[in-house]
Amino acid sequence: MYDALFEGSGLSLDRLRSLCQIEKAGGITRAASLVGPANPTAKQAQFSRQIKELEGFFKIDILDRNVQPYRLTDEGKRLARLAHQLLGGLNDFTLSCENHPVRLSMASGESLIQWILMPLLKDFRKALPMASIAFLNRRSKEIAEGLINGDIDLGLMRQSAVTKQLKSQTLDSVGYRLYVPKSLRRRGLGETVRVDELQGLPLAVLEGGGEFRTALDGLVSQAKLSQLYDLECSSATQVAYAITSGSYAGILPEFAAPVLGKGKVTAHKIKGFNLKRTLTIAWNPRRAESLPTIQKAVDTLLRLSRLK
Repeated sequence: MYDALFEGSGLSLDRLRSLCQIEKAGGITRAASLVGPANPTAKQAQFSRQIKELEGFFKIDILDRNVQPYRLTDEGKRLARLAHQLLGGLNDFTLSCENHPVRLSMASGESLIQWILMPLLKDFRKALPMASIAFLNRRSKEIAEGLINGDIDLGLMRQSAVTKQLKSQTLDSVGYRLYVPKSLRRRGLGETVRVDELQGLPLAVLEGGGEFRTALDGLVSQAKLSQLYDLECSSATQVAYAITSGSYAGILPEFAAPVLGKGKVTAHKIKGFNLKRTLTIAWNPRRAESLPTIQKAVDTLLRLSRLK
């Protein structure tokens, strides 16, 4: 059984761990300075030797030495992903055998962590008493990569970023609303407002060229309006802070309403702004086989999430 793994020398858990450290750091030199800061030169030499030994065992080039600095080849990246999964599974199994808390890393954008995941902490703690939870602020593309290589256990992300290697469960789609502090509310501002009615209203929005901003800019351009935005923010949480200050209105997903304060703001649909945000829980089924806590966390999130 597994004879090919025992027919030569050069393969070991320690060497595979070094490969994972190099892949995560982006290169041997940086990995050596992070892992062996006391003597990075010696650590770099050790890493180089271990990679050559792995190359000898698998008979492949793990590093592309035709570029500076050296980078992992496609086969090297594939081996690193397998090593992450293998070592992660063994590490989790070891901890569970010793009745130590198992680390469960959950990644999402900062606003989703604060507005969806953090309010569920008490229930998560009750459902997963042996889990040590880590929240990671990541973009959807980074979450997908982390789920594949084993750095992340569970992701709350865009459905469009989920790859074929992952399993996922789609949550309900939510729309966007204009939130207006009571101090700024004007007469005649109905449940649904036209985009031209936003003129004269101090407005905070997300900056950049993402899906949200592209859709909003298109609506503003169609209405032939100019200089509609009074505050541009780099995150949804910044927009929320601006709204709660009472100095700005802002456009946010519907699930932001509870954090803005009940009775302190009014919510309005924007006519023609039909963008929907569909969020997905994603995980790596191969990692879930070795860490049952992942599936339990998925079931718990589906049961508790206010988006279910």
